[in-house]
Amino acid sequence: MLVAMIGKEITLKFVNTQAFLVHGIPVVCVQDAVSERLKAFTSTSYWLIRILNYFPNEGRIFAEIRAYTSTEKNFESNSINLHEGLKEAKIVTFKSINTYQLLETFGKHSVTRTPAPLVIKPHEPKKGFIPETFTIPIKKLKFKNGCISFERKLAWMRYSEELEIANPDIRPEFDAIKDYFANVLGTKKIQVKVVTHTLDEDIESIEIESPEIERITGDLIENVKLGFITKTLRNSHRVSDKSLFSMNDFFDEFAEKFKPDVFYSNEQQFIEDLIKISNSKHYNQLRFLSRRHSFGVLKIQFVPKPVSFVFLIVGKTNDYLVWETLDTEEATYIWRIQKDEGTLISSLKDLESAICDIKSNGKIGFLRKNDENFDRIYHDYSDEIEGFVKWKTDLEKLLN
Repeated sequence: MLVAMIGKEITLKFVNTQAFLVHGIPVVCVQDAVSERLKAFTSTSYWLIRILNYFPNEGRIFAEIRAYTSTEKNFESNSINLHEGLKEAKIVTFKSINTYQLLETFGKHSVTRTPAPLVIKPHEPKKGFIPETFTIPIKKLKFKNGCISFERKLAWMRYSEELEIANPDIRPEFDAIKDYFANVLGTKKIQVKVVTHTLDEDIESIEIESPEIERITGDLIENVKLGFITKTLRNSHRVSDKSLFSMNDFFDEFAEKFKPDVFYSNEQQFIEDLIKISNSKHYNQLRFLSRRHSFGVLKIQFVPKPVSFVFLIVGKTNDYLVWETLDTEEATYIWRIQKDEGTLISSLKDLESAICDIKSNGKIGFLRKNDENFDRIYHDYSDEIEGFVKWKTDLEKLLN
């Protein structure tokens, strides 16, 4: 309650060797110039003071003297109107004291004696800190640009507030996959350490850190990404009515609450990660086809089972749809199509039907159809480098 009285003017009463703000409750004046001379008062005196600050943990008022004279009437007003607040105070210290006016007070109300030297101790700000440690469930964190945030009421707060822990590697997109961070960190909660620094009871600064959030680096994010892709690939073995998917469609169908732009800006990056986490037999071929793919015309198409990709390669007189698997020993299948949008759309439908036919009935029946616009290139697995060179040479002959 006294804190609300900061800035108010009140009367301090001196009676013999004691000082009072309200009737019957003495306070201590710790300034040497006053406490030394309190025993010099022989009759009642009054000072008008203004409250500059109040320190509840010490019960101390810090004040300035507005006048070295006041009245019993003003003091009575203290006791009647401000009693509940002022009775909390136990100590009064002063910003400064006017030596001449102080001696004038003694000249009117004191016995004749030589006063002690006037020494005024300046107020020294008191620094302190409030440490707190607690845990927060990862599911309650919000991932933002360069930080995570959460709601918490600290010991000195009246209400919960949003607190932040900085980490430059964190992005808002990660909020959708926070469960995967819990898996990689090996915990469903983070430990939070807070130190609130104070100066004269005022909040000066707040330091917040978490060992788990510090562990979220580029390497850990990479592990989260690859773990997520591995799980998505396992989900892709589920039965689906479709065989061809764009990258966005693939994630919509098989990923859980996840959009590809969390990690990928294009299909090439996704293919690179698929190669990383698989024992790919065709990684050189896939990288070559990805570079040759015509992104401006068609998005790379993904086939979930077997995990494979359909690329569009533009030739001089014809275009080509090329089907390459990730980790099975299959030949590269190639369809030659005319160079127009209508043909591309219908050819993609025919290719999807062919893939469904091969998955259902096997490739022998499909190959017996002898489609004149279809070719395939075999892989030589005896030597990785020479096998790729031979495959690339055969492919470029077909494309020309």
